[in-house]
Amino acid sequence: MSDCCSVPAQPIAGVDLCPISRTRGTPVDVLTVKALLTETALQRVNNVAHRFCPDSSCEVVYFDAEGASYVKEDLRVPVWQKEPFETKLAQLRKFRKTLREYLAQCERSLSGSADAECPVIERLEGRAK
Repeated sequence: MSDCCSVPAQPIAGVDLCPISRTRGTPVDVLTVKALLTETALQRVNNVAHRFCPDSSCEVVYFDAEGASYVKEDLRVPVWQKEPFETKLAQLRKFRKTLREYLAQCERSLSGSADAECPVIERLEGRAK
């Protein structure tokens, strides 16, 4: 049932744009922002609408409707979209190498090699450690 007296929420001009890059931000729940911020940065958080700045070259990660912003140094963990291309590439190469080693171990296990164990097969057979 609609309320005939309510006024639909209208976005305030400019609050969805990053204060630095002027890129349109993606809405993000304030709980997500709070979960990622350092103790010091948490002291500046307002319980208002927050947005993520997707511009990889912009130092701002999150910003809010009241003008506060948070940069990479304000976060406890790295944000993939804000990492330099070289860092992302190195992480992907490391993951690919780890995945190849893992799959090779599973292949050896499937072929009957006594020195290789495959965690996936162990879990399926109920032998997970």
